[in-house]
Amino acid sequence: MRTILLMVSIFVILTVAGTNPLVAQKKKVKLGKDFLLQMERSPCRGNCPAYVLTVDASGKVSYEGKRSVKNIGKYKKTLPTTKLKEIVAAMNASNYFSFSEKYDNENIADAVTWTISYTNRGQTRQVIDRYGAPESLKNLQEKLEKIIGEDGYLKDE
Repeated sequence: MRTILLMVSIFVILTVAGTNPLVAQKKKVKLGKDFLLQMERSPCRGNCPAYVLTVDASGKVSYEGKRSVKNIGKYKKTLPTTKLKEIVAAMNASNYFSFSEKYDNENIADAVTWTISYTNRGQTRQVIDRYGAPESLKNLQEKLEKIIGEDGYLKDE
C-alpha cells in the first residue's frame, strides 16, 4: 500500500511540475506569415556541395545548385506545412537567435561558408559560418538539409 501511495505521489508531483514523460506537453510551433529561410553553401577548392535555397511561408522552395550537388541549375518545389513547422522547431531547438552573426578565421584559406538567414514572427537573423561555429550550429545545418531534402524538385525554366 505504501508503494502504491508513493508512486501516485511521485506521479502527481511530476505532472504538476510538467516533467512527467507520460503527460508530455508538446510545445506549439508557431509559423509566422513572414517566415523566410535562406541557406547558401559556398564552394571550396575541392568537391564541396554549393547551392542557394529559399523557403517562404507558403512552402515554396527556390533552389539553385551550383556545384557537386544532385540538382545543378534552378529548381523549385513546395514543402507541406508539416515540413515548415519542422524547420521552425529545429530553429527553436537550436536557439538560433542566440548564435553569433559570424564564425570565421581569416587564416584559413579554403573553407566552406554556410550562410543562414531566417525570419519568423518578426525576428530576423543572419548567421555566417566559415570556421569555428559551435557544434549545435553544424547540427542545425545538417538537420535543415535533411528536412528540406534533395528530392522532389522540378526544373525551373
